[in-house]
Order: sequence, then structure tokens, then C-alpha cells
Amino acid sequence: NISSNNLSSKVSIVPLAITDHAKVGALKFSNIHWGGALSTFDEDFGWDGKPIDKVFEYQIAGISMDQAKEIFSLPNPKYLKIDVDGLEHFVLSGGKKILSKTDEVLVEINDEFSEQKIKSESLLTSLGFKRELKTHSDLVENAPGFSSTFNQIWKRC
Repeated sequence: NISSNNLSSKVSIVPLAITDHAKVGALKFSNIHWGGALSTFDEDFGWDGKPIDKVFEYQIAGISMDQAKEIFSLPNPKYLKIDVDGLEHFVLSGGKKILSKTDEVLVEINDEFSEQKIKSESLLTSLGFKRELKTHSDLVENAPGFSSTFNQIWKRC
């Protein structure tokens, strides 16, 4: 996608887990298929807040968004997309400096995973964002278990 859209000079890939603070932890996979999803970093729960059905794991370094920006001298993004299968509240918590200068955030939140929902929405609101859109992804029709998971667009007020 980066190459196809001629964005090589505008996109930086940081091959580390992004979380709330620097640590080494287990990257736990619920499947081992190429392009698979529903994995977790250093937690025992998955996208829905329930215990993850782990099939494979390995240790990996994780850092916060703010630490990644500082360490790698990354520019502050205008727009962020966060879809990390249940860990959104940790990623948001570790990115307060970045978020304070970001215009818009697209984040996936599961309304039935109350810890994720409450912490994510509270943090975004406290940083001056207002939710502008809440909608299901196209995948919900084919994955009924995701009926409480929404893509949300938050814009700076």
C-alpha cells in the first residue's frame, strides 16, 4: 500500500509493539495464518476483553507512541489510525503528547469491552477530541461476533 500510493517518503514503519510504556513482553497470536489478526501484546485478553486463545507467542520489545516519536525523531502525525484488537486504550494512554497535536484519530472500540471503551473515550475527550462518527466496519456482516465493535472517528474540537 505504501509503494502503490507513492507514500514512501511520508510513512514510517516502526517494527515494535506500541503500548503504554517501554517493556519486553509476549506477542501472543490467536492464529498463525498470513495476515491474521486478533493477537495481543503482553496481555492475556483479546479484542473482546476475554482470555485469548493463544496458539503461538514470542518475546518482542514494546514502547509507547510518545517514546517512538522521541527516539526515532518522527514527525507528529495529523491523523492516526489505531486498530490493535483490544489494546487501543494502552496505545492511546502512551501517546498523550502525540495526541495533543493530532487533528483526527480513527480508533476501533468494542462497546462490550467496557475497560477499553471507558478508558479510550475518556482519554480522547480529556485531550480535546469529540467523536464525529461511529460505524461498523464492512467485516461485521461476515463476522457476527463483532457486532459491538465500531470504527470511530474523533476530531479535535
